[in-house]
Amino acid sequence: MLAMSSSGLLRPWGCMTFKAPQQPPPKEELASYHLHKLLCGKTPGRSIDTIHASDVTKSDFCARRVAIMRDGNVKPYPESLGTCQRVVFRIGRDLERSVQMWFANLGFLMGNWRCGSCATLHCFCLKPKACGCGFTKFHYKEVRLIHEVSHISGGVDMLLKLPSFSFPRIYELKSMDKNVFQGLKGPLGDHLERTQLYLDLAANDEFSKNQVDLGLAGILYVSKGGYGRQTNEPSASWGLPDMKYSPFREYLVKPNPEGVKHLHAKAQPATDYAAEGGDEDGNPKALPDGICGSPMEKRAQACEVMGPCFK
Repeated sequence: MLAMSSSGLLRPWGCMTFKAPQQPPPKEELASYHLHKLLCGKTPGRSIDTIHASDVTKSDFCARRVAIMRDGNVKPYPESLGTCQRVVFRIGRDLERSVQMWFANLGFLMGNWRCGSCATLHCFCLKPKACGCGFTKFHYKEVRLIHEVSHISGGVDMLLKLPSFSFPRIYELKSMDKNVFQGLKGPLGDHLERTQLYLDLAANDEFSKNQVDLGLAGILYVSKGGYGRQTNEPSASWGLPDMKYSPFREYLVKPNPEGVKHLHAKAQPATDYAAEGGDEDGNPKALPDGICGSPMEKRAQACEVMGPCFK
């Protein structure tokens, strides 16, 4: 049965109308306030003890900063993150972790697996069926690659050993906003460069160069929303009882040693400075060059070691 509302609109009989309160409740009574209070603020800065592949591919990587901070045991400034940033990052990490576990359950994901009971680490293998202690749940730990000379280090999102692969293949895994995903025509430049760097790290890592496919890597993009992209591939080409959509885009990447030489050149001065001893004549080693031309530059003003860098 319908009744006439005060606005002249028909509504189901017995339904209550909602009126927003005149005054907002105290913030302590709002669930969203407590989430914002928890999530916004500072997070520890990334350690400079390791030269990370994801750092050296950035334009503001500075070997001089790394050297001075290591010398003085200076900690990186904490980073400020807003609630929205934390939520977006968490959604991306959770989605990427789900993809990793799907491949693990398929028996395709190689890596390091820590037992959830006794903490035994099972290294460079497919997910074990059970630990020696009898426990069957494991935490996935990414395999890290370290270049023998420049000491650039990178954690590989996935090492996939598909049935047709002779060696596990490096895969970068990237979650992406649905609108950016739909317009993607190829791998993004920084993702391509980093994947090529990982191939180079593997080729110059004492352990991995004999254990990993050095001729090809992959980038797998996953849409964070919607149905991804429209395609007949799953049903028409692969014969799967699936929809005409896919949340994935996959690109294969070949090695490019020449193309990543400049990244090793950026990291090498910090690595050389950290080595023991002086130069060939026994003199103390000079600090690496910096990237700031003046202490008045904006990035110099934000640097943890601006003072000793320009003294």
